[in-house]
Amino acid sequence: MTLLPASIESHLREVGFTATEVIVLRHASAGGPFSIRQLATKVGKSTGALDQATKKLLSKGILKREIINSVPKYVLASADAIAFWVQGHTNETLCKLK
Repeated sequence: MTLLPASIESHLREVGFTATEVIVLRHASAGGPFSIRQLATKVGKSTGALDQATKKLLSKGILKREIINSVPKYVLASADAIAFWVQGHTNETLCKLK
């Protein structure tokens, strides 16, 4: 599994991403669609915890859901999806500070 850059992981944790959400993002950044069950088997987390983390990432526009062979699978919304979210969140936070 490809690791996210440490600076990105650090920022995501600072803004409230859970460890489970970061695990999902690590897996998604490694490429290829994955199902919740496949990820649960690989990382040893419950499907419930992974489903909840995945839903949060979907709502933030970082992941997208696809149906492949009648199975819901998840992928990064784009190669830059995490960076775009971080940049948007940073800009939003700076605007609130003004």
